[in-house]
Amino acid sequence: MRTAISGLLFLGLFFSGCSRMPSTPEQAVARVDARIYYPQREGIHDLTAAVRCPHLDEHFQKKAEESADAALYLLEMLPLQIRFVWDVKEGGRYEYLSVPESEKELRAFLDKAFGGTEILVVPPTEEENFQPFNVGFGPWEDKYRLIGINKDSQSDFTKYAVIVDKTFKIVSKQYYSRDFVSTTVPSYREEGHHLLLTDLITLQKGTTLEQQVVSEVHLRYQQVQGCWLVQSLEYVFKERSKEGDKTFRGPLTINFSDYRINETGGEK
Repeated sequence: MRTAISGLLFLGLFFSGCSRMPSTPEQAVARVDARIYYPQREGIHDLTAAVRCPHLDEHFQKKAEESADAALYLLEMLPLQIRFVWDVKEGGRYEYLSVPESEKELRAFLDKAFGGTEILVVPPTEEENFQPFNVGFGPWEDKYRLIGINKDSQSDFTKYAVIVDKTFKIVSKQYYSRDFVSTTVPSYREEGHHLLLTDLITLQKGTTLEQQVVSEVHLRYQQVQGCWLVQSLEYVFKERSKEGDKTFRGPLTINFSDYRINETGGEK
């Protein structure tokens, strides 16, 4: 009997220790990151992917039809040859292989179309997101909150907050700048012992104007060499008013294929 009681006591202490509250903000951030799937934690230190975006091909086709002088020149770029490149040191970027460097206006248009999506293909960890901030952690209603105050008082990006539930799954994020406040609500699916991001809904409100912008992002995945990588990313931006939501950017679908992993010989 004594042995059985000792065993139960040991198990109780073990599980109590596993669920113990983090004693520092850094430990809390680590608990949040431990729940999320990050491709870079699967041993990936660099990757490339072929990118196709039918909506942008259609846009260039339409511009060619509207401009007789530039028609042949634009059509020669189609279908757009675009590559996504990521490495652990520099992060992600898109390369427009079929658009000449001299075409600054067209490249700026593509930058705007793809802007911000690169951090969804290989997302930074919350540890990286909080690096510019002094971080605090504590209860918040029936949840917990990580709140970061920018170390640089002159930065436009003043605060960053992450709300998590009792299992340290992210419920929402708040970004505070001098001009706007945005709240993002993510959705995940369970994949093994980790959470794979599938959807994001963000509401951005101006701090001085009543303008509100809603964005929606939907992600689908594929397995490549045992890693979960983005197969398609779809987004839409809408302006919200009393009259309703009005789309002003998108919907746009970006497809990723032909992933090449760890082929540059970079450091892990």
